Amino acid sequence: MIPVYAVMMTGKVLLALAIITAAVLLAFLLLVVWSHMKPPVTGLVEGKLRACPEKPNCVCSEHYPNKQDMHDIPPVVVNGKNIGLPWRLLKDAVVKSGGVVVSETDSYLHAEFTSKFFHFIDDVEMRMDRSAGLIHIRSASRIGHSDLGANRQRIKQIWSRLEAGQ
Repeated sequence: MIPVYAVMMTGKVLLALAIITAAVLLAFLLLVVWSHMKPPVTGLVEGKLRACPEKPNCVCSEHYPNKQDMHDIPPVVVNGKNIGLPWRLLKDAVVKSGGVVVSETDSYLHAEFTSKFFHFIDDVEMRMDRSAGLIHIRSASRIGHSDLGANRQRIKQIWSRLEAGQ
């Protein structure tokens, strides 16, 4: 026979677990809503992509002369004079990787990526530097501290599609 106090303790433990689980789920739901409501911090500053914040949830090919910086990622190097074709292929790779183009000019692109599980939004930007033969790229999470390498992986996936001609 189970003592009454053991049954009462089991009930209290289950209630505590239910409350903790509900609080965690509510916190994630609020983060998802915040991600969708928070306006992106995008666009060019003095003709360049924005530098990454101090948090490890962003990579960018500009601003980081120390190649050991956690935010550094190389730009796409374009050989020859026709930078338009690699630009179109890179845009196609962004879209085929799940990006939705939000705004675009002849030398700038902003796309949004939504994570599959939590539906957080990340912003990917590209800037064409015709004179240097480079396409600079930036990928950043809108919320949170760490992205567990998701933005760097996303850019590598886009590059893989570009190299494969997909």
